[in-house]
Amino acid sequence: MSFFKKLFSGRKKCLAYTATGKEIYFAAVNVLKNNNIAYRVKRLSNHSSTPGIDFVAHDYQTPEMYEFYAKEEDHSKAQHLLTKL
Repeated sequence: MSFFKKLFSGRKKCLAYTATGKEIYFAAVNVLKNNNIAYRVKRLSNHSSTPGIDFVAHDYQTPEMYEFYAKEEDHSKAQHLLTKL
């Protein structure tokens, strides 16, 4: 196995769940932490804070989305736990 394969092996994360809103986000974090599942979160948002972009009020009424990623070996367990939310 090459050096880079050893270095990056085991880092592959799979999408386990997508949460909408902060309440579901915190519930998902609690479930994963209580079951000792390592995860990463990617926040998806339509909100723009870039100067020069027009402000659109309805963008702030849509809930934020969070994607939860887990390791391949924990993926099915994480999905099973999170679908109960």
